[in-house]
Amino acid sequence: MKKIILNILTPLSLICGFLILLMTVCSLIFSSGVFDVNYAQTFASYLGNWAPDWILSVVTFLMGVSVVLIIADKKWWISWLVLIIATILPLYAFIMEHYIIVSSVPEWEKGIILGDSFVFTLFIVLEVCAVAALVATLLLPDISETKANN
Repeated sequence: MKKIILNILTPLSLICGFLILLMTVCSLIFSSGVFDVNYAQTFASYLGNWAPDWILSVVTFLMGVSVVLIIADKKWWISWLVLIIATILPLYAFIMEHYIIVSSVPEWEKGIILGDSFVFTLFIVLEVCAVAALVATLLLPDISETKANN
């Protein structure tokens, strides 16, 4: 059962992770002065006064590390935990953008984060997959190990 769940969640997580990494790296490149909008600063402003401008770079780095760890060994629980940690701040920023800062009534496509609702959906799918994979990795027994012990 564990193998089946991880075989479903791993490719879905990797597809979402690669798309998010691609969009995040593009937004960091755009923030370096190519366009007038500074996505890194916007992301930090949605997190609050405590967040520095380089927090989007840290989130991107953690996403990259988690994707590499998942590719290396999908049964290792630390890779899924890093992915969960990497997606918490962006989800918070998207919720702040869509529901609190931009509008009191939830109206999509009003925000200024690159790829708005598509990336928000990707982050939700990625968070759900990461939590489910972490639970499966920690709680479900590995059938091959159970058969080897008998």
